[in-house]
Amino acid sequence: NDELVPSDRIQVTAPTEDGDDTYTITILNVQPEDQGDYSAKVTNVGGTLKTKKCKVTVTKTPEFLAKPTTQEVQQGETAVFETKVDGYPTPKVIWLLNGKPLTPKDGAQIEMNTPTGDAKLTIPKVDLQQHAGSVTCRLENVHGSQEETVHLNVLAAPLITTQLPKQEETVSGKDVTFRVVVRGSPRPAAEWFFNDTPVAPENVLFDEEKSEYQLLLKEPTVASSEGTYRVVFKNGLGEP
Repeated sequence: NDELVPSDRIQVTAPTEDGDDTYTITILNVQPEDQGDYSAKVTNVGGTLKTKKCKVTVTKTPEFLAKPTTQEVQQGETAVFETKVDGYPTPKVIWLLNGKPLTPKDGAQIEMNTPTGDAKLTIPKVDLQQHAGSVTCRLENVHGSQEETVHLNVLAAPLITTQLPKQEETVSGKDVTFRVVVRGSPRPAAEWFFNDTPVAPENVLFDEEKSEYQLLLKEPTVASSEGTYRVVFKNGLGEP
């Protein structure tokens, strides 16, 4: 066994003249490497006495030394989240996307360097619908847990997933709503046209939950409403 030598971290005090026969060892700023069995050996001219062993266990709840940060990448590119963690025992690192644990089966690449505490999540070929949202890094060991949530913002040109009907028939005077579902980030701006003339914005609606763009025709008539309708989407990354 290694003999401890007094240092800046290890302090040893001997009995004093006031009758206190206690020997004390104090370890400052305890580290995982200080874990183990400790004993004391006392020697004088009459002989040597050794104490029983005292087991010292060092624990540390998980913590982030460097937190992951929000990432913004374009559709089809690779997103990388990096963090540096500490704790004893070494914490387990769990990555979640929108509350669901990520695994290699999801196409995610998860790396952990135990000696350095460096952890990394790589998501190749990000997709707006599949990957955009919150990314959580959770640390766990037997002494506790900690987590940090950031975001993955996926930039994507507008993509129409539900088209306008090719033809719409209705009874004169009955309200009609045209609907188009479009994905894109940033959210695409929509401009509606009737016979190539821009439509008044008060007749245009957007359902954020469905990503649905709507055009409301109130009490349409043959004279005022019959014709061709179209919509153009833009968000700075392109057009559908």
